[in-house]
Amino acid sequence: MNESTYILAAGLLTDSATFTVGSVGYDRSIQALAVRTVDGHAAAANTVLQLTVSGVPAGDPITLTAGQNKTDVDTSSAPLACMAGADLGLKVVTNGGERDIIVTVSSTASGSGLDPNWQVPTAGDLQSRIDASTYAEVNSATMQGAQSDPVPQILSDLTQTVRSLASRHSQLGPAGTIPSSFKTYFLSLCKAELFGRISAVRYLLESIKGEVDSANKRLDMLAKGQWPIEPPVNPLPTQPIPGASWGSDTAIDL
Repeated sequence: MNESTYILAAGLLTDSATFTVGSVGYDRSIQALAVRTVDGHAAAANTVLQLTVSGVPAGDPITLTAGQNKTDVDTSSAPLACMAGADLGLKVVTNGGERDIIVTVSSTASGSGLDPNWQVPTAGDLQSRIDASTYAEVNSATMQGAQSDPVPQILSDLTQTVRSLASRHSQLGPAGTIPSSFKTYFLSLCKAELFGRISAVRYLLESIKGEVDSANKRLDMLAKGQWPIEPPVNPLPTQPIPGASWGSDTAIDL
């Protein structure tokens, strides 16, 4: 599954400043990086950036050359590994007097293979349910509010919620997974949370109202033990799972 995330270096850059995007529960293989100035302005001087994985430099430093507003880095011949639970980051090596730079990270990822009946939902799964122009609009609105990519946190929060509800009536699959049969409804809930967080695109909620209502009904069935959860092949030992506060994050009002 192909996916993208972005790291936003907002404001006036300073040497050694770092910016991160949240971790996800699956392995990624980074295939390409796209560096852009947010408003399209040309860099006044050479700006050097370094991608990091859990604080450790990954790949070669990236230079945005003076007079340019973008640069692309193809890492497909030697993909950069970002393991599950690792934070993606961006460190400013030389600021070049720059401001507001976004680095889009394109990766391949797979949430399958851990258990045939339980899967790790990925950002790519969610992106495949949203048309490209809508996803670009969501990202643009989020960046205007100087916000990092919200998708990793949405995936993590809702995964915890689903696992907490499933644990009341079933054994759980590997950490970070959800029942495969619930994945479609899970992604609908993720879409609703993503659109609902950003006031500029909140109008999109009306277009997915039917699928979200259906997903919420299935979530209620899951909580009541009425959803036919497929048993994991290699279940985790029975243990209490902390509850999650779903949908409680403050919306981004733009």
